Amino acid sequence: MPISSASNDALRIPPVSDPLINANILSRNPDPRNKVNDRVDHKPETPKDQLGQMRWIVMLASLSITVATAALPIYTAQFKISGTGLGGLLSVSAFMAALSRPLIGRAIDHYGRKRFLVFGVVLMLFANVLFAFARSTWVLFLASTAHGFALGTMLLAAYTITSDMAIGAGRGSSFGLTEESQYRGGLYGIMLMVPILLMTGYDVRGELSITPDVWALAFALYAVGALVATWLSLTRIKDTRGDLVLAHDDIPNPKFGWRLYSLLVIVFLTSASAYGIQPLLLKFISDHITSNPAWIALAYGPAAIVLGSLPSRMGHLSDRYGRKLPMMIGLGASAIFSILIPFMTSILPLVLFATVEAICYSAAVPAEQALVADLTGGKKRGTGFGLYTLAQSMGKVVGYLGMGAIYDVFREGPFVINAIILVVGIFLVWLAVRDDRRHVLQR
Repeated sequence: MPISSASNDALRIPPVSDPLINANILSRNPDPRNKVNDRVDHKPETPKDQLGQMRWIVMLASLSITVATAALPIYTAQFKISGTGLGGLLSVSAFMAALSRPLIGRAIDHYGRKRFLVFGVVLMLFANVLFAFARSTWVLFLASTAHGFALGTMLLAAYTITSDMAIGAGRGSSFGLTEESQYRGGLYGIMLMVPILLMTGYDVRGELSITPDVWALAFALYAVGALVATWLSLTRIKDTRGDLVLAHDDIPNPKFGWRLYSLLVIVFLTSASAYGIQPLLLKFISDHITSNPAWIALAYGPAAIVLGSLPSRMGHLSDRYGRKLPMMIGLGASAIFSILIPFMTSILPLVLFATVEAICYSAAVPAEQALVADLTGGKKRGTGFGLYTLAQSMGKVVGYLGMGAIYDVFREGPFVINAIILVVGIFLVWLAVRDDRRHVLQR
């Protein structure tokens, strides 16, 4: 949005050479509604420092995210849970996040981002404690509910802060770094669980298994990580708020149009398919290939490394070449590999599938998130990301329940349906997504 030179003098805006912009340098006066955010004077001064601190917080609070989903089908095997029951257990966390996100998104726009980041991290600490004591399906249900609500709130605040601090041409890589931090936390969480599994994970038959003791010790460590993240979020993060970044915003007071709503439909459909088959892929491996946790971990090890290191680099591609192409390539490659899953009879092809799927995800998701930021502005950015994460969460709910029910009847069905939905998603991206040259870096 162009501003007059008089406005520049009044605001005293320094020249912007970094692709990141600190929201707070655009306002002389601190936000009087956020006194909680000014308790500590030695906060980072630059946007890079702020985003770096926030990514440490997200990483430490996310230690449990992979185990809480990927290992849940293995841990719940002792409870004899069906595919539909597993889908219900996984969908409750997504449903709670979906229920809260529109309200949280509006509140983030009004009250600032920090307090919701802190709330999400504290709730993640509580969820990890619940998981540590989970010895029944009902306690797992409560822990999953708290975990999903916590993760959704924390990530919504983190996405909004990232969008506040990154101008259009650098958003893809910035969102990639934020996305990386949560998956890097999940990777480190697996690495923490492995030695516990090897030392104490043998059941009464002498076979390696995720026993209640392994589960409890792992989530106790994750709770410690969330505790450290809570302290960092209280003492190291300076708040941002939409009305403080209007001077450099692409769309200061946007009206949500058909392009944004078309993107939300795409996000809903692709989330329903992709998230719906994730737990079923693990169940497929456990039921038809191997139930050994070490081999299953091997199948996802390379994918976890990719998700912990690649999104920022793939996000840079969306800054360089636009949002549309990475989304279409990511969805297309995922569709091809999904249709091949039912024909796999050994663990090695699944390692390849999981790795390629992670690469596709790393390409598509930062481009999606950068596109949401492109289509929203300062005063409605939290609301925009609330709608985005709502579509994502509702897709998870439908995917977990629907794909789980289909798997119980027809084993190959979820993987075929996933491929079909992803192809439909490619067509919708081609039809509805338009790259804005303002948000593409000059080659």
